[in-house]
Amino acid sequence: MPLSRLADIIEVTKADLKESGLLGSMVGHVGDGNFHCILLFNKSEQGVADGVVHRMIERAVEMEGTVTGEHGVGLVKRDYLEGELGKETVDAMRRVSFRHRPLIG
Repeated sequence: MPLSRLADIIEVTKADLKESGLLGSMVGHVGDGNFHCILLFNKSEQGVADGVVHRMIERAVEMEGTVTGEHGVGLVKRDYLEGELGKETVDAMRRVSFRHRPLIG
């Protein structure tokens, strides 16, 4: 997140988490604009947890942050990458990634 928007997204995400009724916490190395939301939920709460995560990702993009993190793009976040960067950029990233995969054998 841009540092100028970090407090905004944290406050809104905290409110969203509280409203969801899930148990969770946020941690991060906020000096570089990075935070993580840790959610605890059971199988019956999966949909609620998914909603919290998706809204958090959408907020990040709306606030000129990114869906990526220091560990890359995971299974959920990859669906938001095209909306953030555009189809052409994501296609180029896929081509570069494919070309740099190690050959086995």
